[in-house]
Amino acid sequence: MDDLLLHLLRLLGMAVIGTVIVRLFTLHSARRRAAGIPPHPWFGRFTPQVPNAMSLLRIPLGLWILLVVALPTLQTKPAVWTAHLAFLLVCLFDALDGYFARKWNVVSADGKSLDPAADKFVTLCLGTAAFWRGELAAWAFILLAAREAVSLVQRARLQRQDRDVSARWLGKLKTPIQFAVLYLLVLRSPALPVVLGLELPLRALPAALVQWGVLLMCFFTVISIFPFFAPFSYVNRYAPADPGRLLRPWLLRLIPNLFTVGNYLCGITAVFFALPRPDAPAAAPFVSLFWLLAAGLCEALDGPLARKFNTLSEFGACLASSMALSTFGLATSCVIFFQLSGLLALHGLAAHPLIARLAAGVVALSFFTAVHTWLARASQREPGQPRSGAKPDFVGMPAPAGAIGALILFIFLRNPFLIALLILSLAALMASRFNYPSLATLGRLPFYRFIFIPAVLLAFIVLYLLMFFYPFLSHNSLRDITPAFHLVAWLLFPGLIIYALHGLGRGFVRI
Repeated sequence: MDDLLLHLLRLLGMAVIGTVIVRLFTLHSARRRAAGIPPHPWFGRFTPQVPNAMSLLRIPLGLWILLVVALPTLQTKPAVWTAHLAFLLVCLFDALDGYFARKWNVVSADGKSLDPAADKFVTLCLGTAAFWRGELAAWAFILLAAREAVSLVQRARLQRQDRDVSARWLGKLKTPIQFAVLYLLVLRSPALPVVLGLELPLRALPAALVQWGVLLMCFFTVISIFPFFAPFSYVNRYAPADPGRLLRPWLLRLIPNLFTVGNYLCGITAVFFALPRPDAPAAAPFVSLFWLLAAGLCEALDGPLARKFNTLSEFGACLASSMALSTFGLATSCVIFFQLSGLLALHGLAAHPLIARLAAGVVALSFFTAVHTWLARASQREPGQPRSGAKPDFVGMPAPAGAIGALILFIFLRNPFLIALLILSLAALMASRFNYPSLATLGRLPFYRFIFIPAVLLAFIVLYLLMFFYPFLSHNSLRDITPAFHLVAWLLFPGLIIYALHGLGRGFVRI
């Protein structure tokens, strides 16, 4: 107990020291908005170099963290304390370098490149440390390194074209998520002595929860690279739509975005339950379907809530587009890949697992491309119209409907070739120009209002109750609840077929 109190006091002391440092740096800073701004009273003519120095200092600090974790001779309590202090300074400098550059009006092209470069170096150091200690899977580490390499190449290409290479908003959110997850993984290493008091609870966490956290980081790592490519500009092209809306209470502005983030978290959870594992229950497709239904519910509510609270914004629209691309594009494609490759391995391609994975990958990639095409088209609005505003109807089958339809196929069918053909058909409908009714239009049609929408809500409620009463599926409980799972599928499947045919019957939209 005494050791725990001592650790808490040390953490409190570090927090106080960090607060004092921030206060000292900002105490005498003045607003500088025009040319000929006087230098900072503390730093004089070196004022423009202070933010860049903060970025540069993160490089040796990240390297020191890696050395402490990797070298047994440095795994002593004093050295580990310095590593924790180094991580605190990394986070502090990462938050303050851009802030001071803008506040002192010393933003430079070098700083715009140096800041993300330092972030990449620290991320790779933390990822290497976690991988070195066996806390990060090899595929996740390769994904992190590949993302940073691709972004570095794209940033250099954009810089040669005299285009802005400063960090995008997805990249700014990606960095703290990566720092937090990777550092928590490092703290789980049993090789490090316990000095903060957080190590033992972290080491006691279930492996499944740790894997879910790694998935959360990896998905955000992937979607943060999309803004570097022109076809995915809709996830980053934003500006304040109406300054008057910024005066709305922060809680009202937060609520719709919470549903948008919930969409993202539900998609990650759907992938988590679809991951191949030896003890995976036969009901895994149902569980993934439940979380995708939950993501669809969040997707259906965030826009109406934003309009209800009058908090529509370009940032909210970009956040919704990026989270939808993650859930209904990337996450659903991952679920399709895992389930389809497993079925192909059981039906004729057991001796050729590589061919089964390649075939499943082609189908999953085609589905992701169709979702991207639909989202890019749906994000386009007339000049002056907020992108988060809803059009009366959709051009192409909506991505949530296509994603849910794709997962339902795995419940009714066991022939992987037929499933692949139908998934490609759904992808073609999403990428098509057929006129599909929106949720507002469906509410005015008697069939959808009194049959389809209540059936979808009933299916979601039944799935929720099943997961609440049977959180851990065993073979005995699976026999009892399988009929309920099939009831849920039958509640959804006919309505989706009718909806697909309805869009085909309405014809093409001329654009």
